[in-house]
Amino acid sequence: MLPLEKVAFKRVRATGDTMDSQKDASEATMKAARTQHIRQFRGSFSRGAWEILMTVLVHSLVVALHGSLWYPAWIVVQGLCLIRWFMIFHDCGHGSFFPTNSANNYLLWVTSWLVWTPVKWSTTHRLHHANHGNLDGNFRWSDTILFTKKQFDSAATSIQLAYRFFRHKLFFFTVAPVANWCIKHRIPINTKHHTALDNMLNTAGVAAILFGLRAAYGTSFMLDWAYGILIGACFGFILFHAQHSFEDGYARRQKQWSFEDAAFKGSSFIQIPWFLKWFFMGIEYHHIHHYDTKVPGYLLQECHESGDPAFWEGVKKIEYGDWGSVLSTTLYDEDNQRYI
Repeated sequence: MLPLEKVAFKRVRATGDTMDSQKDASEATMKAARTQHIRQFRGSFSRGAWEILMTVLVHSLVVALHGSLWYPAWIVVQGLCLIRWFMIFHDCGHGSFFPTNSANNYLLWVTSWLVWTPVKWSTTHRLHHANHGNLDGNFRWSDTILFTKKQFDSAATSIQLAYRFFRHKLFFFTVAPVANWCIKHRIPINTKHHTALDNMLNTAGVAAILFGLRAAYGTSFMLDWAYGILIGACFGFILFHAQHSFEDGYARRQKQWSFEDAAFKGSSFIQIPWFLKWFFMGIEYHHIHHYDTKVPGYLLQECHESGDPAFWEGVKKIEYGDWGSVLSTTLYDEDNQRYI
């Protein structure tokens, strides 16, 4: 290389380094501003109490309309109401629905009986937040995808066949949720993250509510209430899968894994009809929730809409037309860094 060429090359490289430095500084400034923006949104007693009051009133109206609405419609609306109760239970487990732990813990226990979910579920859910997408983490890297493509290809044929059956969307999003809430949460055994006592207490609370409903409204209503729970569970499985396991979702080995990237690259922004937003209570803004669990669901939409659009660049939007491909993903392909 001639002397003049060397000088020109050094200038180009220096210019490139300066541009990279400026880009890194700009990105760091944006991330800091995004974090500052998100941390403004915290729960309050007044807003939390209002959300509880509205939930009780709407659900009471739905109960009163039992037998008056078209039967399938009533079951679906009942399921949607129980999704909202689950969102409240979920936020209490994160300690975000009310400002104090004592208030959150009290409501966590009450709502756990309504949504048939042991309180210890909150412990494993927090581990999910801390490890999602980390292929080398100390907890499962995905709750709905159990194998990478390499693991699946190296598994025995019997395991492959069993997994294909289990993860077929017609089974996984219908039978699996029912088994999870009716069997898994009812078995009184100690595991690493659950206790037999917790499952027993939850089952006792669920039974008390069901027998109370039977005494007050009859067996038919009690069964319809339970059917609504199971419909809500199916909706929940679908929603939970779509929050992370979309085709260009995020999963990395420990050295490349980042909590921030797992939130903003590995958590979706699901587009849902306006009339469902009240029932889902903001969980469709999952990118924000996964980054900061102290933002209660009832403030997630406001947090997103009031933020600089640059904050959410790169966040995956799940549009209505994406659902077919999203619900079909069953493995993670490490080589191509995408769910398949």
